[in-house]
Amino acid sequence: MKRFMLILFSLFLVSGFSFAKENNSEYLARHGGIVQKTANTFLEVVQDKEKTNIYITGHDHKNISDKKLSLSAIAHINGKEYPMQLSLENDHYSVSPSNSYLHKEKNYVLMINISFSGTVDRASFQLHGR
Repeated sequence: MKRFMLILFSLFLVSGFSFAKENNSEYLARHGGIVQKTANTFLEVVQDKEKTNIYITGHDHKNISDKKLSLSAIAHINGKEYPMQLSLENDHYSVSPSNSYLHKEKNYVLMINISFSGTVDRASFQLHGR
């Protein structure tokens, strides 16, 4: 009887983990970056050698790259703020530093403000130099 209960409990536990994993699948990085959930969006930041890409996805899992969207990004480095230049690419935004200061830094915080539909969402990402 104990063996039967142990098997039953194990099956219940495994099915519970798979259910939880399915419900949290919305938090997975689709592009291999870092994901933050805001009130209205999922923001994914992906670093590569030359730039940082920002993917904006609604809670309906559709990309948001609307011209009505207002997006700003600021790098916080050693207590100083550096505004970043953003450009709209196919389905995401790209952040390129105007100077090489981000390439020299080992750690920094990228603050993102996104405004659309009358609401403002904010997220911060702890990033590491490349």
